[in-house]
Amino acid sequence: MDYRKTAEQIVQLVGGEKNIQSVTHCMTRLRFSLYDNGKANKQRIEKINGVMGVNITGDQFQIIVGNEVPKVYNEIIGTSSINAEGGKEQAKKGNKNPISAAFEVIASCFTPILPAIAGAGMIKGILAIAATFGWLSATDQTYIILSAIGDGAFYFLPMLLAFSCARKFGSNPYVAVTIAAALLHPDLTALFGAGESISFIGLPITIATYSSTVIPILLAIWVASYVEKFVDKYTHAAVKLIVVPTVTILVVVPVTLVAIGPLGTIIGDYLSIGLNFLFENTGFFAAMLLGGTFSLIIMTGMHYALSPVIINNLATNGYDYIFPAMFVANMGQAGAALAVALRTKNTGFKSLAFTTSLTAVMGITEPAMYGVNMRMKEPFFGALLGGAIGGA
Repeated sequence: MDYRKTAEQIVQLVGGEKNIQSVTHCMTRLRFSLYDNGKANKQRIEKINGVMGVNITGDQFQIIVGNEVPKVYNEIIGTSSINAEGGKEQAKKGNKNPISAAFEVIASCFTPILPAIAGAGMIKGILAIAATFGWLSATDQTYIILSAIGDGAFYFLPMLLAFSCARKFGSNPYVAVTIAAALLHPDLTALFGAGESISFIGLPITIATYSSTVIPILLAIWVASYVEKFVDKYTHAAVKLIVVPTVTILVVVPVTLVAIGPLGTIIGDYLSIGLNFLFENTGFFAAMLLGGTFSLIIMTGMHYALSPVIINNLATNGYDYIFPAMFVANMGQAGAALAVALRTKNTGFKSLAFTTSLTAVMGITEPAMYGVNMRMKEPFFGALLGGAIGGA
């Protein structure tokens, strides 16, 4: 394949540089944000040497290239003035389905970090097998080191996601990572763990867990993008380098601690109370509801709020009714990813779907959920349905 020629033909047939807002790529696809998808010639693009197909998801124009996609992408960026994945997007005309828009934002933010969480998830899956068959003990130093390797990407997921989200929202990615790092700082974690009431300049802060969460950092960086642009607009060029990041960090971190982050914890507390009521009064319907929504709960990080309930049930009753519903929700994600693997004709995506399905069986659902099922939307809803049926 002549990568430069392929790149030039693609740019021309999607409507030229003027029709392209930004472009990024995943493992097999070029992902264009076009001002007008109608200007792209889908039929001619599919006939380009090296192009395997075209898919339009929401407002995103996707060109399937396969394993050679990074080389074609580099040629597009290197030979044109097109914005890369950090390009600032302009608003499009027309109404967009808010649910579809939300899925598109989440998928776009997760696509660049997919290799990290897929690799870490696979390590955790291998480690789970080793522990199950007695090859390693949880007290072994080898186990502890491997566990740290596998957990790193998930524990510090807000930092990875912050960088990716900042590119999506058009703000400074390094400032975004600084915001996430502050939320995960050991001193702040210790302050939360002390169990005492916490306040910042008189404003109460609700104790929350930020490691491994998704929604709090998504909202935080979204807010940060607006704060940064506002401050940048009214700051003299001579002091922007100092003033803009300083004000952005000083505003967004406290706002996240006071208002954004605790939302998950507050909702989680009420979720625990509601689940207890449902299981005690509605029978199988409660397990159906939890099995069908647990993947959504994982996205918010609120699943940690269920841990005390599970532990208390095991301690007082000797059994628990929440954990099995959580298990079938994971199996729903695994089954959906496996279905994609069996159906897709794209070799690269087939491999990804098989791998993430395996890690989901091991209990690590994020790679399958964000890397496969949410990207295609229908499999994700299928996973939720499968979890509901399994829970019932």
